[in-house]
Amino acid sequence: MKLLNSNITDFWKDVRTLNSCRVSLPCTVDGVSGTENIAELWRQHYCSLFNCIQNELYNVGNYQVNDPIVIMSREVNQALSKLPQNKVSGLDNISAEQLKNGSKRIAPLLAICFTGFLIHSVLPDSMLSVLLVPVIKNKAGKVGNLDNYRPIALASILSKVLEKILLDRLNVFINSTDSQFGFKAKHGTDLSIYALKEIVNKYRDNNSSVFTCFNDASKAFDRVNHAKLFSKMRQRGVPEYIVRILAYWYAHQLMRVKLGGILSPVLFNLYMDELSERLNVCKTGCMIGNTLVNHIMYADDLVVFSPSSAGLQQLLNLCSDYGLEHDILYNPDKSVVMICRTKEDKTERMTDDEDIERQCRVMYMQGNILLRKFSFCSDEVKVSLFKAYCTTLYTAHLWCNYRASSLQKLQVAYNDAMRILLRRPRWHSASEMFVSVRVITFKALLRNLMYSFICRLNAAKNEIIVGLSNIGVSTTRYQSKLWRHWYCCIL
Repeated sequence: MKLLNSNITDFWKDVRTLNSCRVSLPCTVDGVSGTENIAELWRQHYCSLFNCIQNELYNVGNYQVNDPIVIMSREVNQALSKLPQNKVSGLDNISAEQLKNGSKRIAPLLAICFTGFLIHSVLPDSMLSVLLVPVIKNKAGKVGNLDNYRPIALASILSKVLEKILLDRLNVFINSTDSQFGFKAKHGTDLSIYALKEIVNKYRDNNSSVFTCFNDASKAFDRVNHAKLFSKMRQRGVPEYIVRILAYWYAHQLMRVKLGGILSPVLFNLYMDELSERLNVCKTGCMIGNTLVNHIMYADDLVVFSPSSAGLQQLLNLCSDYGLEHDILYNPDKSVVMICRTKEDKTERMTDDEDIERQCRVMYMQGNILLRKFSFCSDEVKVSLFKAYCTTLYTAHLWCNYRASSLQKLQVAYNDAMRILLRRPRWHSASEMFVSVRVITFKALLRNLMYSFICRLNAAKNEIIVGLSNIGVSTTRYQSKLWRHWYCCIL
C-alpha cells in the first residue's frame, strides 16, 4: 500500500527492515568471553589502533585574527538541509529530524555558538563524544575474530553540522591531483578502473608490457600523523581558525570515540596528495597524449605502473620513502605486482569472464533472497525490488573482452531472477515478461549503462580521463577496443 500511495520513503524503510541480515554477536571474541571482558577487549584494541602513531604535539602558535570569523545563519540552514534522515543519533540523543523540523530560531542560535567555538578554538565535550560500534566486515567469515570488525562512529549531529560548514570553507584549499579518484564529486571506482584498463590496453596493443603494483596501506586512515596534516593545511593557505579548531578536535577526543565524519576523507586526500605530486614529477610511466601517467589512487588504494620494471621500482621507492616520512605502512601480504604482457603473448588473455561469472552468482543470490523474504508481496512491489537489487551491474559497462557464453549465462541469470520472483515458468518468453511489467531487458540495461558512462566521460574534467576519451587530446579513443565495443552495442 505504501508503494501504491507513493509513500516511497516509508516503503524503502520497511524493505530495509525486512531485508536486514543481522548476525548475532558472538559470545567469544579472540578467546575472550563475558560482556565486560569483551568490552574491555574492544577498548584496548581501538585504543592501540587509534594511537598507533605517536603524533608530536602540534604548536598552533600565536593567533592573529585578520578577518572576522562569522558563521552565518544561511550556512547553518544549508548544512541542516544536507543532513540525512532516519539515522541513529549520537550520545546526545539529538536527531537530524529534530534540528531540521524545529524552530527557525535554531539556525541563528547555532550560528552564534559555532562562531564562538571557532573564535576560541574549543568545542564542548558533547560534540567530541562519539559512540563507537564494532560492525562485522564479512558475515560469512569468523564472527569471533577481532580483525573481522570495523569501527562505525555515531557522532553528535551538531558536530556533523559544523563539519559540513567547515567542509564548504575548506574545499577551495584542499584540491588533490587528478590521479586521485576517491571522495570527489562526479568520480568513482568505475572511472579509475576505466583509466587503468585503457592505459594497459593501449600499451599492450602497441607491443609493450606494463608493470603494475597494487599497494595496500594498512589502517591508512588511522595512521595519519595529525601534526603533518595540519602543516600541510597551513601550506595550502587554509585559514588559521580552521586549523586550530581541527587541532583541538583531534587532540581532545575521548578514547571511546573515533572521529570519522565527512571531513576525514577529504583531509586524507590532502595528506596523500604530496605523494601523488612526487610520482607525477618522476619521469617514468605511460604517456597519454602529452601527459605522463604513472599512478591512480582511490582514497587509500594506490596502483603504480610503468612500461619497464626499472621504472616500476623507481615508483615503488618513492612510495616507500613517502611512507617512512608520513607513517604509512604498506602491507606486503596484500600488495600485488602484476605484469600485463604484450598482446602478442597468447598466454595473456586479460578477459572479463571471471568478473561476469561473479556477477552471475550475485544475480542468483539476489533473486533467491528477494523470493525468500518478499514472496508474499504484490507484483508491483517485487518489480520495484528487482529494479533496485538486480539491475545494478557493477562496472558491467567496462566489459568488452569476454566469451559470448559468459554473457549469455548472465543474461539467463537475469531472466531467471525475474521469473523466480514473479513465479513465471521457464518456457514463458523473457521479452514478453519484461515488457508486461515495464522492466528493462538485460541487453537494453547494458546499453543504458554504456551510454550513461559515455556521457560521464564526455563531461569529465579530470585530466587523465580527458586524455583517454577526448579525441582532441590523444588518439587513444580511436584505438580503444572498449569504445569500439560501445559503438557496436549502441549504434
